[in-house]
Amino acid sequence: MMKFDIIGWGALNIDRLCHVNEFAPSDGETFVNYETKTCGGSAANTIIGMAKL
Repeated sequence: MMKFDIIGWGALNIDRLCHVNEFAPSDGETFVNYETKTCGGSAANTIIGMAKL
């Protein structure tokens, strides 16, 4: 098995995932049940995808 070191260079963002029962209408609001935060951004998403291969 080959072993590789990978370095990601790019935008690092925090993704906020809001869990709701229904989408808000275009002129209204909705209730957020809970929110999770995960790493995101093009570099982080690519590294995570490569690690899963």
